Amino acid sequence: PEALLYRALYFGIAGAIVCRVIFLLVGYTFMESGLYLVKFVFGAILIYSGVKTARETDDEEVDPSNNRFIAWVTQNLPISDRY
Repeated sequence: PEALLYRALYFGIAGAIVCRVIFLLVGYTFMESGLYLVKFVFGAILIYSGVKTARETDDEEVDPSNNRFIAWVTQNLPISDRY
């Protein structure tokens, strides 16, 4: 409903900010823990995602309806396909 749109947006933005702060604090704690393995794991994830992004081509269009997660969500949750 139009009347609850502001409330949903407010909680969505506030939740995103809270989650970002939590992830930053957890990441900082891991990086400062002195375990070099954590730094190597984070570095490997960054290198992997960078190589994967560099190899992607923007020529192909991705249809979200073919995604298994999207199909599961639309079957199991009351979601509208209209805006």
